[in-house]
Amino acid sequence: MRLTRELNDGSYQIGRSIAFVVSYPKWREVWAAQFRDRVAHHVMYNRIAERFYRRFIHDSYACIPGRGSLMGADRIHRFMRQSTENWQKPAHFLQADLSNFFVSINKEVLYARLCEQVPESVTRELIRQILFHDTTQNPIINSPAWKFRHVPRHKSLFNSGGKGLPIGNLSSQFFANVHLDALDQFVKRELGVRWYGRYVDDVVMIDHDPKKLNRAFEAMQTFASEQLDLQFHPSKTQRNSVYRGINFCGYVMKPHRRYVRRRSTNAMKEVAHSEERYTNPEAWAARMNSYLGICQHANTYRLRKQLAIDTGATFGAGLDKVITRKTKRNAA
Repeated sequence: MRLTRELNDGSYQIGRSIAFVVSYPKWREVWAAQFRDRVAHHVMYNRIAERFYRRFIHDSYACIPGRGSLMGADRIHRFMRQSTENWQKPAHFLQADLSNFFVSINKEVLYARLCEQVPESVTRELIRQILFHDTTQNPIINSPAWKFRHVPRHKSLFNSGGKGLPIGNLSSQFFANVHLDALDQFVKRELGVRWYGRYVDDVVMIDHDPKKLNRAFEAMQTFASEQLDLQFHPSKTQRNSVYRGINFCGYVMKPHRRYVRRRSTNAMKEVAHSEERYTNPEAWAARMNSYLGICQHANTYRLRKQLAIDTGATFGAGLDKVITRKTKRNAA
């Protein structure tokens, strides 16, 4: 009730953020708002999200209800089939990644785009407070200093110079989609790229003409720099034939088949052999179930067979009682 009164009378103030570091799949800062602040994020999100979702293109996949990484993989694989007319003709793809995306977001540019669709002054004020709150001021540190030293300087909010959004908040995920919607609209409506998809800061374009893809990407770079104050990563741009395969949303798509990317398969094998299967078998079974859920959407018969062989010793060691029926069925 106190939070409700504060939101209504404008006295609400955001509390301290919790900062910690994760090492997988790479060293990265994560920022978690306190519970009452997360409630305020949902209040803001529930008020305005739908009006923005109606404007987003269909092929923006991240953090949108009813979409996700599996939809992104399905759509890009479908684009590959369409562009090659069911693998009968040549086609090319261009895949690019925005450099230090979350840490580089210009809040002033983003706030102006949000205000275009939010005329209500009370909601605008809540957006402004959430967006411009400096999470690096007096945070609650939940990781040792040596872990923070592993995070590259250019990927840390502590060195962002006032730019950037904290990775870990619902508001940041939503704001990121709003920020890049302008790029999506430019690619689809101004450049006329038919086969285009984006998952967070990872974009893929497909076309019959590789020169058209290069021209479109040059225009995208100019637009991102001038309109969004963002840069594409110079060493994370790929141009190739679609027959070589596209690594997107956790899967590698190739003609007539789809594989789980190597990093995920290595993680699966590591979990299958980990000591956790003995020390915490229920948690281990849940992790294996999650990986097997990823496998069921790709051509992974041999991988699942190997995982079943690797975990067979565990089943025989008397831990089968904690393994769910789903795990046994998927492994089989």
